[in-house]
Amino acid sequence: VRETLYAHWSDGSRQTLLEHTEHVGELSGALGARIGLSALCMLIGIFHDFGKAKEAFQDYLKMEEEAQRALRGRINHSAGGARWLWEQLPDDRLAAQLMALAVCAHHGGLPDCVRPDGRNGLLERLYPQKEIGYEECRENFLAECVSQEQVDALLQRASGELRQFEERLNAACADLRP
Repeated sequence: VRETLYAHWSDGSRQTLLEHTEHVGELSGALGARIGLSALCMLIGIFHDFGKAKEAFQDYLKMEEEAQRALRGRINHSAGGARWLWEQLPDDRLAAQLMALAVCAHHGGLPDCVRPDGRNGLLERLYPQKEIGYEECRENFLAECVSQEQVDALLQRASGELRQFEERLNAACADLRP
């Protein structure tokens, strides 16, 4: 039997990864609704801490504060969720890229998508040379935090929202004078 996954664990206070995922997803979706992108933003909120669904991060949360400080920033927990979202929308690269960028940037800064030397900084973040526990996270996160059916429905809505957003943006820009 697998232990419950946690997102935060300090001073005896704990928040499960499920609670955190639901809360951040709902909040992100509500904020995104203001611009017509609620499903897209909800997915970003849901998957931003996907990388915490691995044993290495769960062990990190249980460490004493001093030991945590020594490891802070060394356990990648954002690339996995960004990668998962990227892989879910191979036919809608704009939506996939927007979500992946937001998830990657939530702690590590916004990666350059195209560097001067031609390398793709986003793809380097999604597929780093260092092992990030992607398969373990995917299995644990989808078992505990969100179902594939929920995600599929949100992905479909997100693509539609983004197409409508683009149409509104193009219409607004058409009225601009050169």
